[in-house]
Amino acid sequence: MKFKSRKDWLFLTVIFGTIAICVALVIGAVMNGEEGFWSVVVIATVTCLVSWLLLSVLLSTSYSIDEDYIYYKAGPFKGKVEIQSIREIQVGKSMWIGLRVATAMNGLIIRFGQYNEVYISPDSNSSFTEKLKQVKPDLILKYD
Repeated sequence: MKFKSRKDWLFLTVIFGTIAICVALVIGAVMNGEEGFWSVVVIATVTCLVSWLLLSVLLSTSYSIDEDYIYYKAGPFKGKVEIQSIREIQVGKSMWIGLRVATAMNGLIIRFGQYNEVYISPDSNSSFTEKLKQVKPDLILKYD
């Protein structure tokens, strides 16, 4: 089953604010006239690459669950977590440091293996955890 990522105001503000600053730098370099042609090309190229990366993360972040794995994808970044290795899931919490494949706050922190954790923000925390409980009934959920 596939789940889209929830998007909140903070993530959207960061994405579009960063893109706006990059575009303003390109416009400023062009309008200044003192910058050389290649400087403007480099600034424009970096702006396009950063904008592409941020928009691809915004538009393509999703998660899916099968019998063995949780798969996550955010732009060009993707990975998987073996469901049987999950120790616990903390529901409704945000994680600011670490592997954060999410576009919203108050998501799920999945702790797996010995020390690994990943933060995701499915469109519905409850439907995501219900689907996981079907695959692993002894799953530990912690609510804060």
